Amino acid sequence: HLSCICEFAHAALDGVFGLTVGLFVLFHPDCVQHSVSFLWNAIHGRLLRENIGWLETFPVGFKLNVPLTTNMGREVFLVVSTYEEGLLLALNSHSVQVLIIKILGLIGITLGLSTMLAFVFDAIRLSTIHIRTISATFCKMFRALLYILSQLWKLFRGKKSNPLRNRTDTLEYDYLQLLLGTILFTICLFLFTTFLVYHTFFMVVNLSVSGCALTVWTVYSVVKAFPLGRLLVRLLQPHEFPRTVYFSQDTTRNGSADSDITARKDVQVSCLVPVAQQTPRVFQIAYGPIFPRILARIPVFIGEVASGKPSSITSSCLNIHLLNDQHCSSKTWTR
Repeated sequence: HLSCICEFAHAALDGVFGLTVGLFVLFHPDCVQHSVSFLWNAIHGRLLRENIGWLETFPVGFKLNVPLTTNMGREVFLVVSTYEEGLLLALNSHSVQVLIIKILGLIGITLGLSTMLAFVFDAIRLSTIHIRTISATFCKMFRALLYILSQLWKLFRGKKSNPLRNRTDTLEYDYLQLLLGTILFTICLFLFTTFLVYHTFFMVVNLSVSGCALTVWTVYSVVKAFPLGRLLVRLLQPHEFPRTVYFSQDTTRNGSADSDITARKDVQVSCLVPVAQQTPRVFQIAYGPIFPRILARIPVFIGEVASGKPSSITSSCLNIHLLNDQHCSSKTWTR
């Protein structure tokens, strides 16, 4: 019955929040549309367009390869402009934007806040797919350049990689191989700063844009894991959530058959008395399995960024299985 109470309380809380937020969105669509437009212009106007031109002017004192950075900036600008024009073609009318916002408000009123946040989350991910694509492209290019530099560095040391045995073997190179390796190493070394700057910039942009999705995910996880049912049961029936138990002499059974037997045989009857669990412990159990997993990914994320690997902290944060595992563990705990 505790599990049923928790599920009913969660559904009621989700419905109340969805009704409140949905009514606000439904009756104030212009305010929501203005906020979304401001955020979109900040990302595409200030964060991308202005900084793409800034990358071509030797940012932070880095000496970049002029032809390469010019071509890459032009291609990135083309991708951003094409995607932006496609979205504006589909959502150019103000009435269409207001209609979509009102539909989102009706979804929150009828289906709850969780469903509304799921639609918002998908919309954010779809509207920023071009930024993630550009970031992943420069990440792969930077990682490939690091691999080439590492292999050419082994050439100067008289080494080579042996992928069959997963080891590094010794090898003697002739002067033509060393000459070719020197030329390739010099070219890659001078192009390194250009790829490094572009990889770092779009990695930061991708993480900044993903912050919006992470905010939605945080609100969704807080609402989904909020222990309203367990708090109500904790207040009404504290013995259902014992922190510990102790033995106490039972002196309340007056007039019962057990008390007569106890009086005749001089037997003291003891019972287990539960000590109620503290209220902060309820929140700790509810939110405990989610956020420590995210914090544990931060050192791994730093290593991935330094090595040029695709960052997995965003996918770990946005992994809905964390919430499902946490919800299952909460049901097990209530039972």
